[in-house]
Amino acid sequence: FLNLSRNKLTLYNTTLDLTRLPSTLQHLDLGGNKFDETFVDLTKLPAGLRSLNLYNGYEGGLKGTLDMAALPPQLEELILRGNLFSGPVNLSAAPKTLRILNLEWNQFTAMDGTQWNELPPRLEFMDLSDNKFHGDVQFTSLPSTLQFLDLSSNEFAGALDLTRLPPLMQTLDLTENNFKGTPDLSSLPPTLGQLYLRKNQLRGCVEFYDLPQESELSLDLANNCGLSGVIPKRFPPRKYTVSRSGTAITIATKPTTANSSCEDPPPATICAGDLPSSSTRSAIHIGVVVLCVTFFSCML
Repeated sequence: FLNLSRNKLTLYNTTLDLTRLPSTLQHLDLGGNKFDETFVDLTKLPAGLRSLNLYNGYEGGLKGTLDMAALPPQLEELILRGNLFSGPVNLSAAPKTLRILNLEWNQFTAMDGTQWNELPPRLEFMDLSDNKFHGDVQFTSLPSTLQFLDLSSNEFAGALDLTRLPPLMQTLDLTENNFKGTPDLSSLPPTLGQLYLRKNQLRGCVEFYDLPQESELSLDLANNCGLSGVIPKRFPPRKYTVSRSGTAITIATKPTTANSSCEDPPPATICAGDLPSSSTRSAIHIGVVVLCVTFFSCML
């Protein structure tokens, strides 16, 4: 066990050599030091390593790539938060023993080779936020043990299917991506306490009557221009918190016997993504002006 975290260890524009550590080392924590623009090779870590924490809380950070297949086979915890790691990541090649994975605030890009139904079967916590990841996510194929998933501030896209989330899921943060579709709230796990869907491309009427009455949930749907629906008056205020700014979602003004929040046609909405780009609008404007000038010239 080696813990040198939160000290004043400083490296700049050089190499952090972890290739000569004892093979018997199981836990290594170097988080909270000042490693800036410093390369580190993660392919030759001690074979028996079970946890590695390289968290960076300062400007800059460690840099390199992440070859999941080259990590120690018994690794349970990997924290690389707040560094400069880049390149693709194949989550399917991660050690099967991995329980905690935190890659937040790096520069990772593609999910090359990742099959969402082949993630580590013991995975409980995964934070991929604030990177440049893109592609589809198969939410129905996540490990049954997963409790926390943060994919916010990336470029993930595709259909949003919330009908078969892991049964123990507590937090799902998909803020600021490009997911599409209408959120289906009918089968959310009862353990889910935070569901953040702000700033995506979601559309349609949200059926709030599908929410289970016994659960408590903070639901953020804000800044999805195409969403509509009516939040029932009968919902206990302490059970559900719904953020809805930037949507057409309203709150019922009085109790109702209706069993649907989507009985009335949703209001027509025009979202920013529906409008032509500024260059297209300029071209259209120029075309109209030219057409008008030509027309009046021909009339004279």
